Order: sequence, then C-alpha cells, then structure tokens
Amino acid sequence: MKSISGLESNKVFKKSQSSDEQPGGDFQPREMHQGDWECADCGAKITELPFKPDADRPIYCRDCWRKRRERFRR
Repeated sequence: MKSISGLESNKVFKKSQSSDEQPGGDFQPREMHQGDWECADCGAKITELPFKPDADRPIYCRDCWRKRRERFRR
C-alpha cells in the first residue's frame, strides 16, 4: 500500500467488527447520575444525566441539547 508521500506502508487502520458489536463500539457504559434538575431552556424535568453536573453550568434536556448543537455546527 502506498501512502500520500509515495512510500510503502504495511499499516492498515481498519478494525474488524463482529456481528454483535456496534459501530465504534469500544465504549464502556457510562455512569449515570441521579438527581432533580430542570432544563435551562424549556424547564423540563431531568432526573438522570451521563455526567456529574457543575453548578456553574446550565443543564439541557436531550431535545434542547440537540437543537443547540445543530445551531453551533454550522
């Protein structure tokens, strides 16, 4: 296999997947944190988060987080 520089390369960066693995699936299940929070945008009740929230930062529900993420990706 030739690289961009034209030199031979023996490295292949491809991971084989078994049928029971998800794409990109080397991740461990996340620790979930239980509590009573409200979404900073819509006020929806949030009872479980995949991270320990910081009191100085806003918390968003899944729908509001997705909307905010789409706005900033452009």
